[in-house]
Amino acid sequence: MKELLKKVFYFGVGTITVTAEKVEEIVDELIKRGEATQSERGKLIEEFLQKAREQEKAVATKVKDIIQRSRQELGIPSRQEIEALKQRVEALEKQLEARETATSEAAASSRKSKGKSDS
Repeated sequence: MKELLKKVFYFGVGTITVTAEKVEEIVDELIKRGEATQSERGKLIEEFLQKAREQEKAVATKVKDIIQRSRQELGIPSRQEIEALKQRVEALEKQLEARETATSEAAASSRKSKGKSDS
């Protein structure tokens, strides 16, 4: 699993480092060797950059999937699950506070009425 993550990471880094400058150099070399014409230059550069962007997105998606599967296998909760638990805890705290307040008020009321009956 670790090796696969490394390979995916390095592939992604390689894709990301393909800058417009590098693509232009590659296309210019193709033109020098007669494998492309000057009129095709702009189109070729755009095609290479588009493919690099597509590969970058594909790598990002694969990495996300691998991380998500690994997280699930390890039993690590997602952000949404943690947030849902926080909300449940807050709701329970409010319920507990309301019960404690009601119990305190009932006890105070009971003491008052007991004090009146003793007089």
